Amino acid sequence: MKPATKPCERCGGSGRTPRLQRRREDGSLDPSDIVGRHQEICDRCGGGGEVLAEPPPAVEGRRGYAADLA
Repeated sequence: MKPATKPCERCGGSGRTPRLQRRREDGSLDPSDIVGRHQEICDRCGGGGEVLAEPPPAVEGRRGYAADLA
């Protein structure tokens, strides 16, 4: 069964978030900035537009080296 999901709050379910245009040190717009690329993939949902309704419970860490835990 698929876990319950809800629309991502950060991107509003679209999977994309606005990206600021790069600027030079003097404050002018960077001409090498690609025209039309003023959006990027949402880092919260990974572009899917949905996140888990309830995040998984935190795993309690055990002390020691990772190689010793296997």
